[in-house]
Amino acid sequence: MRLILNRRTDYAIRALVALAHDGSRRSAQRIGQTMAIPATFVGPVMADLTRAGLVHGIPGPTGGYCLARDAHSIVLRDVIEAIEPSDGPELCSLADRSCDPSAQCALHPIWGAASAAYLDTFGSVTLASLAASDAATRQGGFR
Repeated sequence: MRLILNRRTDYAIRALVALAHDGSRRSAQRIGQTMAIPATFVGPVMADLTRAGLVHGIPGPTGGYCLARDAHSIVLRDVIEAIEPSDGPELCSLADRSCDPSAQCALHPIWGAASAAYLDTFGSVTLASLAASDAATRQGGFR
């Protein structure tokens, strides 16, 4: 079983960790360089995070990005939902038929429990704790 976050979500988490390290404002270029995010992704990812209310963008040559909320109040689930919004309940399948809330398969309650556990786990990890762990183990970002 593979649990995979898309590349854009990975970059969003990296960018937020960079901002959470010291709480200072950083340019998009500095975020990209520090956290190994390709330049073509930094702007769009930061725009998504701004729309989600996770960062503030300050325009201009001396501008940049800073966290919009305290790093202790941002959880990974917030980031995932900002970048990978759900289209509704996850669907599972058993054999050759798909199920939905009105016609559930035998796997549906198990799939629902696994999905809830996945979201609960990401809902319990704060950006502050992730940044502290990153600083302790990787001094300077993801590599």
